[in-house]
Amino acid sequence: MISAQEIYTFKKKMLCSSYEVYKGSSLKMARSRSEKPLMEVNLSPLSKKNMAVFEQSQKTPAVYARRQRFTGKSRYEMATGEKTAQLERENFGSKNRVFSLPDGTRCKAIQRGRSFVVSDTKTGETLATFGKSVWSLRKHGVLRMCAIERDNTSATFIFMAVVILIRSDKRRKSNIG
Repeated sequence: MISAQEIYTFKKKMLCSSYEVYKGSSLKMARSRSEKPLMEVNLSPLSKKNMAVFEQSQKTPAVYARRQRFTGKSRYEMATGEKTAQLERENFGSKNRVFSLPDGTRCKAIQRGRSFVVSDTKTGETLATFGKSVWSLRKHGVLRMCAIERDNTSATFIFMAVVILIRSDKRRKSNIG
């Protein structure tokens, strides 16, 4: 289960478009404790529009996102259980994304250099930050969830919004170079 206040490390899986997610900010510490990954993030290379986060012991995704086409804006539908949320571009040509949590909170996901920030648009409170790793070949980055007083469903949608930003940044870079 994705926690509202936790640190997660994304490790690249070799030869596929997926990540293993570990608790904490250090892969070296996870290896020394012989930890298994908490989750696996699957960025489907075949469909180029589906993404899912699987928990270690589950065969069904904890949360998934699907790109909706022909909407005028780049829009993703995120779903977990019976709850859904729409993540879309703030405006045409923008890298910024906006979405609403199940409790009605409007959030904005912004790329700032090599990091991503998800914040509450009304209060400006930072809910999550993702910093990409610079030197490591295996470690993709660290996600710091700081969504105080949010439930696990909201934390799950925030987590998935960061995954979508990682995916869109990866696709943008592969199209350029």
